[in-house]
Amino acid sequence: MVVKLMKLFSTYEEDVLSLASNLGLYRQIHDDYCNLRHDEDTNENSYCDDLTEGKMSFLIIHALRNNPDDKKIINILRQRSKNIEIKRYCVKILESYGSFKYAKDVLDELEKKMRTEIDRLGGNPPFVKLLDDFRNKMLKTRI
Repeated sequence: MVVKLMKLFSTYEEDVLSLASNLGLYRQIHDDYCNLRHDEDTNENSYCDDLTEGKMSFLIIHALRNNPDDKKIINILRQRSKNIEIKRYCVKILESYGSFKYAKDVLDELEKKMRTEIDRLGGNPPFVKLLDDFRNKMLKTRI
């Protein structure tokens, strides 16, 4: 919506809606991924805080859709627990269901699409650096 509104007042003719949409989706999945891959050395309040908040993140949705009969994850989310052991257990479940791999594969595909789109639009070094920074942050999390 914002991109369409900006285009109304711009003389720029290229369509950047796809790039903006992919960036928004990428950023959200990246945030969800990194939250659940966060360093365990952090304090109890910030470790996997999406689980404490009961958030239906991208990885959680993947796990629930692909394992609808398994109620362990949904029960953990309902607890809104701050207990690190419970959170670690949930992360192990997500790993066993392939949710981290799936999220990483989706992120890789979105990144490829964005880099192709950036090239098509004539290049943009700051935008490429932003993508590089996202990738580097992900590499710093345990994969």
